[in-house]
Amino acid sequence: SGSVGEEIIILGNYFGPPGKGGKVYLGYVSKGKATKKSCSVVSWDDDEIVFIVPKLPVGAYEVIVTNSVSSVTLAGGFIIK
Repeated sequence: SGSVGEEIIILGNYFGPPGKGGKVYLGYVSKGKATKKSCSVVSWDDDEIVFIVPKLPVGAYEVIVTNSVSSVTLAGGFIIK
C-alpha cells in the first residue's frame, strides 16, 4: 500500500533488463469498464522495480507489470491510502 506520489518497490524475479519497454500500471474499473493508469518508473532491474503511485482515488487496484515478453497482473494487489 502507499499514497499518491510515494515511491513503491516491487521485488520479484525475471522482470527483464532496464530499457526494454517495461511498464507498470494500476488497473481498476471505471463506469463498468476496465481501465489502467500508467505509473512513472524510477528504476527497473531484473529483480526490482521502483515506481511512483499516480494520482488516483483511495482504494484497491490491480498491479500490472509488462515487459517485452509478457504481462502479469496481481488482482487487488495494491491499496492507495
